[in-house]
Amino acid sequence: RLDGARKARAARIERYNKERSPDDLRSPICCIMGHVDTGKTKLLDKIRRTNVQAGEAGGITQQIGASFFPAETLRAQTAAMAADSPVA
Repeated sequence: RLDGARKARAARIERYNKERSPDDLRSPICCIMGHVDTGKTKLLDKIRRTNVQAGEAGGITQQIGASFFPAETLRAQTAAMAADSPVA
């Protein structure tokens, strides 16, 4: 039974890798974690082109949030990196 599950998983992975394409980009899920006052909000502000940190008392944020980045934006922002490291 376990061997059958392993074979099925391997077949799914192989099928996925054959169908993979840079034209079929999925939005990544990223988690920004760190100790207090290490620049997490500043990093997110830079990515989102926002300034959340400036509106917080003492520059300390007390919130949890999520941001969506469209696939086209990701392609545009990573174009230089993609040119150096094409998807295999």
